[in-house]
Amino acid sequence: MKTKKRISILTTNRFVLIATLFISCTSLVAQTNSSPERSSSDFVKGHEKDVYGVSSRFIENVGQYGETYSKFPGMGKILYGYEGLEMPVLLTERGVIHLHRKLKGPTPEEREKEERKKKRREKETDFELQKIVDRAITMEWMNSNPSPEIISEDIQEGYHTYGSLPSHANAYKKITYKELYPGVDLVYNFTERSEIGYEYSLIVRPGANISTIKLRFGGDVRKVRLDEFGNLIVNSSINSVLETIPFSFYGDTPSSKIKIPHL
Repeated sequence: MKTKKRISILTTNRFVLIATLFISCTSLVAQTNSSPERSSSDFVKGHEKDVYGVSSRFIENVGQYGETYSKFPGMGKILYGYEGLEMPVLLTERGVIHLHRKLKGPTPEEREKEERKKKRREKETDFELQKIVDRAITMEWMNSNPSPEIISEDIQEGYHTYGSLPSHANAYKKITYKELYPGVDLVYNFTERSEIGYEYSLIVRPGANISTIKLRFGGDVRKVRLDEFGNLIVNSSINSVLETIPFSFYGDTPSSKIKIPHL
């Protein structure tokens, strides 16, 4: 399963730059609150591959993600999370953090099998427990406004709860960072496409200098390369991020797209 994002940039004539990002994923991480009178499906509409309905919503951070990501505190406060993947994608003040996790050691099924063998032998046998290996790829907007106005829109029905945390976390379809750069807004949102994932757009107003917009990949990056189609692939030791060739257009709709190769 893959997910994708898209970048857009626009001016008065609505110049739009678009790139698509794919991240491998296999499962979901979320909890949803329910009411005695209504089933959970009344609160969050999902389907067989997204039972919690998290594949098209950004969930506000009420403490479930921590205030910052300890390995990369320079990415700023964690504001929202996207839980449509195996691990959350964290939207911060300075960019995005893609979390990757791998378990090393025997699976629960293998441990259970070993326990059965141990009982048959009637003696104790030590076996290795699974170890958690975490990696993260960061996407940082360089030299951006450290405190942009954050606007959340299109609140979704229902809310999310996390263990003993007392607060309920609302979810939204659209998050805007106003004036991320002078004259430039950053918008995270979803489309009606069937693929799991989200898009982000850079909205450029007249007179803004788009050369100030810089996105840096960092964190636990192991390798960066272009594939045969010109897509950018960023690898950690666990997983990867694939960003397709950006394209731009003028106007309200992408009727005339111009591809822009990765630099």
